[in-house]
Amino acid sequence: MSRVTVPDVTPIDSAFIAYVATQADASAETQGWSPALRERVQNSLYLLTAVHGPHETIKASTVATLPRQQNRRAVIRVTEVLAHLALLDDDRIDPLDAWIHRRLASVHPEIREEALVWIRIVRHGGPRRRPRSTTTVRNQANSAIPFLLACSQRYRTLRQVSRADVTEWLAQCAAPHTEAVALRDMFKTLKSERLLFAPP
Repeated sequence: MSRVTVPDVTPIDSAFIAYVATQADASAETQGWSPALRERVQNSLYLLTAVHGPHETIKASTVATLPRQQNRRAVIRVTEVLAHLALLDDDRIDPLDAWIHRRLASVHPEIREEALVWIRIVRHGGPRRRPRSTTTVRNQANSAIPFLLACSQRYRTLRQVSRADVTEWLAQCAAPHTEAVALRDMFKTLKSERLLFAPP
C-alpha cells in the first residue's frame, strides 16, 4: 500500500476524514486501484473533507478544481467515492441540457417554454411514457427546432399554429417523414399536457 501524503490543511472533523478515507480504501481494494491512483485519491479526499463537516455535501464543480497534479482518473474516482457516500452535490452542467437551451436560444420565449415541456417528457418520460435515449432526444429536437424557429417569426405560441402551417413546412423539408414524426409527437404531447387544445 502506498504512502498517502497528507496536505497541510487543518481538518474540521478528523473522524469524518478517517471515515471517508476508509471507504476510499475499500473502493481501492475492490476495484484494484494502483498505488499511485490511491495516493492521489486519498490526498484529494483529504483536501475536500478537511474543509467540510460530516453533514455537508461537496460540489462536483469543487472536485473538478483539485490541484493539477490530480489526473482525470483520480477526479473521477474521488467523485465516485463521494457519490457512493451520498456526499456529492452534482452541480455539473448537463451537456444535453446545455445543448438544448443553446439550440432553442433564438426561439420565441413562450414557444421555447412549450417546446421544453415536450423535450423534458421525451427525455425523462411521464406517467405513460418511457424516457428516451440521448440520441433520440437530440434527433427529435433537431427535427423540430427549424420549425420552431420559423414559427417564432410569425407566432408567440404553438397554439396559433395551423394545420396549413405544418403542411406547408413539411412540403419544403428535405426529410419530411422525420420532421413529421417529431412534430406529431410534440403536438400530441403538448395536447396531453393541456398546453394545446388540439394538435394542428
